[in-house]
Amino acid sequence: MRGHYGQLEVIDIDLNARVARFQATSEDGPVGPVSEAPIRMILPLSDEDNKRFWTMLGEKVIDKVRQDGSLPDFYRSLSAALGEDSAGEPAVYFKIFVDSPKGAASDAVVTRWNQFTREFLDQLLRLRLQRQPYVFLGAA
Repeated sequence: MRGHYGQLEVIDIDLNARVARFQATSEDGPVGPVSEAPIRMILPLSDEDNKRFWTMLGEKVIDKVRQDGSLPDFYRSLSAALGEDSAGEPAVYFKIFVDSPKGAASDAVVTRWNQFTREFLDQLLRLRLQRQPYVFLGAA
């Protein structure tokens, strides 16, 4: 992202305040003042910035779920990818990797997967992002 001080890099995302913090970068690392922008206003310019920002956002949501004490044992990792949804609107796709049981999953396991997916998506929807979030589960 470009800003008044040059090339900006996301250095932190605060879900409670709903802001992302940026700082100009140099060969020696971040320099200059830290600036903030509402998360819902963020539209990274490059593919690299996009991947970094959306992955960082997904990890912050996972951290919040963990702090709330509701991160399930089956969670392993996540990835983020950008694209368009079926209406051609900008979308961000989060794939949550989970441990899966051998054979068919019980109804209780599937129910817990669905609860976790809804909780993750609800956290994202509250941020009113520029991209429509979608969440999928995948085997770790």
